[in-house]
Amino acid sequence: MRKKILFLDPFSGISGDMFLASLLDCRLDREKFSLDLESFLPSGVKIKSKKVKKSGFTGTTFKVETAEEQPSRSLKEIRKLIKNSELDAEVIEESLNMFNSLGEAEASIHGTELEEVHFHEIGAVDSIADIVGAALAMERLGIKKLFSAPLNTGTGTVNTRHGRLPIPAPATSKLLEKSNAPIYSTGEKEELVTPTGASIIENYVESFHRPNCKIESTGRGFGSRELSGPNYLRALVGKTESEKEENLVMLETNIDDMNPELFPPVEEKLLSKGALEVFRRPVKMKKNRSGVLVSVLLPRNMAETAFEILARETTTLGARLHPVERLKTERKIKEVSTNWGRAEVKLAYLNDELVNVAPEFESCRKLSNEKGIPLKKIYAEVRDLAYKKYEG
Repeated sequence: MRKKILFLDPFSGISGDMFLASLLDCRLDREKFSLDLESFLPSGVKIKSKKVKKSGFTGTTFKVETAEEQPSRSLKEIRKLIKNSELDAEVIEESLNMFNSLGEAEASIHGTELEEVHFHEIGAVDSIADIVGAALAMERLGIKKLFSAPLNTGTGTVNTRHGRLPIPAPATSKLLEKSNAPIYSTGEKEELVTPTGASIIENYVESFHRPNCKIESTGRGFGSRELSGPNYLRALVGKTESEKEENLVMLETNIDDMNPELFPPVEEKLLSKGALEVFRRPVKMKKNRSGVLVSVLLPRNMAETAFEILARETTTLGARLHPVERLKTERKIKEVSTNWGRAEVKLAYLNDELVNVAPEFESCRKLSNEKGIPLKKIYAEVRDLAYKKYEG
C-alpha cells in the first residue's frame, strides 16, 4: 500500500498562510475547507482564498478577514478554544501540539513557565486560523508524511515588541533548532520563515530531503510580501512506496589516517542533508593498521551530495555504493503530558497495530535536568502514558 506524502520547497520561506494556500492549490475543496474552518473561529471571522497570477506563475492566496478587531489570546485561552471545537480528534491534537511547541519556544527564550506565556502576534486570530487550518488541511488531504527541502530564512532584522531583532526571530530560531532544519539565506532582507511556519515544520516534517514518489498534484501558495523574485511556497503531493519497504543505498568508506575528533561534525552534516543513518565501526586495514568503516544509509538521489561531503570533510579518496532494502514500521512522533511536563515519544505501527513505544531521549533529558527527576523514572512514565493513550 502506497502512502500519500507532501514535499515542501520553501525557497521563499514558509508562513502559515503560505502553507495553507499551497495545500488549497493542491486540489483541496476550497469552499468546504473555508466553511469548516470558519465554523471553528470566532463570529465575524471570514476565510478568503483565491487563485491569482503573480511573477508569471499561477497559485493561491489565503487570508483571514475580521469584521472587528480581535483580541490576542493566551495559550490557555487558545487551548480551550481548540478543545471545545467540533473538529476531528486528530486535528485538535495536532493543533494543540503546534501551539504547545510555540509556547515552549517562547518560554525557553524568556525564561518563564509554559503556562505563563501570553502570545501576541501568534495569539491573533489569523495565526490561530493558520495553525488549526494547517492541521485540518493535512487531515483532509490524507497526508501521512511530510518532507521538506532546506529553508530560506531571509536576512536582516524584524520588528518585534522587544525591538528590532535579527532574522530568524528568537521563537523561529528555537523551533528550527528543535526540528534540526537545515537553513540558508539568499540575502533577501525580509523575514521569510515565521514562527507559525516554523511550528508547522517542527510538528510535521520527518526528514529534510526529497523523497522518491509519484507526484499527484503541485500547489503554489503565495505570500503577501513583494520580493525581488517569486514569493511562493511550492507543495508537491504524491504517493511513495509502502511503509514496510524502501529502496535505499549504503555509501561506505574505510579511513585510517584521520583525527577522530573530526568525525562527529561530518556525521552531523550528513544527517542534516537527509542521511537516514550514519555509523562507524572499527576495522583492520592493509598492513594491519586500525581504521574506521564509515557507513551512510541514504536515499539514492542524495548519494552524490553525501560523497561530496565525505570527499571534502574527510581524508577518503573514494567510497563504495551498493543498494539496500530496508523494512520498517510506520513511525509517528507524539507528545504526552507527564507529572513534570510534556515529553515526546516515538510510536511504531505495523499494520495499524502499535508495536513499540520509544521515549525521545533529548525531550526526557530536558525534563530530567529541569525538574531534578531521574531520567529512568521519566522514561518509565512516558512509556506507560503513551501505551495508555495510543494503544488500541
